[in-house]
Amino acid sequence: MPIDTQPMQTVFRGADGEKLRVRNKDALCRQCDRAAAKGERFRKCTGCKMTIYCSEECQRAAWPNHKQVIFATDSGWPIFDAIAEAAQNEGDLEALAEMEQRQVLQALIRDFVEAHRPTLWAYMNSKMFLDGGVENFFAEGKETRVLLIAMKYNPPGPGQVVTDIDPARAFTVRTCAFIPLTRLVADYPQLGALWESSASYRQRLKDKDRGNPLWAGVLMVLFQAVPTTMKVECFSMFKQPNFQSSPAEERILMQRDTKVMNLGIVFRPQNVGDKHMVPGYLEKQGSVWKWRPLVKDPERDPEWVAATGTNKLPLMERRLKAIRKSQHCSVNV
Repeated sequence: MPIDTQPMQTVFRGADGEKLRVRNKDALCRQCDRAAAKGERFRKCTGCKMTIYCSEECQRAAWPNHKQVIFATDSGWPIFDAIAEAAQNEGDLEALAEMEQRQVLQALIRDFVEAHRPTLWAYMNSKMFLDGGVENFFAEGKETRVLLIAMKYNPPGPGQVVTDIDPARAFTVRTCAFIPLTRLVADYPQLGALWESSASYRQRLKDKDRGNPLWAGVLMVLFQAVPTTMKVECFSMFKQPNFQSSPAEERILMQRDTKVMNLGIVFRPQNVGDKHMVPGYLEKQGSVWKWRPLVKDPERDPEWVAATGTNKLPLMERRLKAIRKSQHCSVNV
């Protein structure tokens, strides 16, 4: 099942404060999904600093909706004060105050979400299973709900700056909850405008999977790291016929996926075109972070082949710890 329309990113730029560059040079045009030709450079929205378009025409066509996204994400309104405040301590907020702009934090959220896109998709599927299943969630007549994922910002370590933050470990995932859209809109009208402005994008996601009988709907997810900063993403969700599990199993999977993300384990295809993904991590090289595999040959790696089920996570954790120790990497805790 497709996780998203965008190519899987394997190179990430550091959060560089004043120079808020395009986060993914291989991203598709946000309006028409066209990929850039070799040597072609797309234009960037000067408002959010992250969304790209292939032409002035596409940018103008997207502007009526996109400006609402900029307004909502820049307004700094808290979604759930209790969750956000509980996720922070005084030291973290002091470190956050030293960051040059809130846009830097939004860029870090964007990169964290992109790095963990496959794991987040599994995490959200488990959450939906516990809520009655994907089909039940999107059933006709059901109240629209949004998934809030509360995270804790991991500031740079001693002697480090924001550019030293591993994008895959910039945050710690704390908890998540489905919140009725009407409840959020009643308290924060900006979210209503944001929901309406995302209609064309949600329709495009639907159109892309129109021929897929398993497509169920589009889930809006709000990622919040501190009371004043959040990021919105939309994910296509799919039915899972004949899928068998139990609430206990899905809770275990959510705990596993949470740990995978918090450790900075990033899943990507080993080679372009591969259907299966392997675990890896992000390694800093100059001013960028590049994905590196923890398992170079899943079919011939004796330890990986021997490990089954829940035994694979301790193996990944052990290898990752050894690599970071050898490279003298500081782990964001």
